[in-house]
Amino acid sequence: MTMYQKMKRIAKPIVKNYWDDLAVHDLKAVRAMKPYMTAIWAPRENGTYLHRCSISDAECSNAVLALRAAKVSLDFFDAECAQHPGLQWYLLEKIGEAVIPIDQSHARSLLERRLYAAQMLVRNAPLTPSEVA
Repeated sequence: MTMYQKMKRIAKPIVKNYWDDLAVHDLKAVRAMKPYMTAIWAPRENGTYLHRCSISDAECSNAVLALRAAKVSLDFFDAECAQHPGLQWYLLEKIGEAVIPIDQSHARSLLERRLYAAQMLVRNAPLTPSEVA
């Protein structure tokens, strides 16, 4: 069974509205995941939430983009958890097509790790000509 099929099975009794979150957006995100990538995902009555825990290839070549994306993801996660207390989160692992239930603190720690990785990219990024001037 693929990761998406597992997600669909979990979401079916939960998601009542905005099924396109899963059928379009989450499917696209899962298909785009490289073997080393992970994400966190939560189904809810009105759609789903999905956050990458890994830095994308595009972000690796643009440290500022990586940092901005990681900060936004963490901010959205905090808002989602405040709006939907008790939301069940899942770790998505491309290797093994795994969908693993995790608690909120574990989910947040994965996003914090992404933020830290992005901060290290910024710290170690070579200066652009405009930054040198």
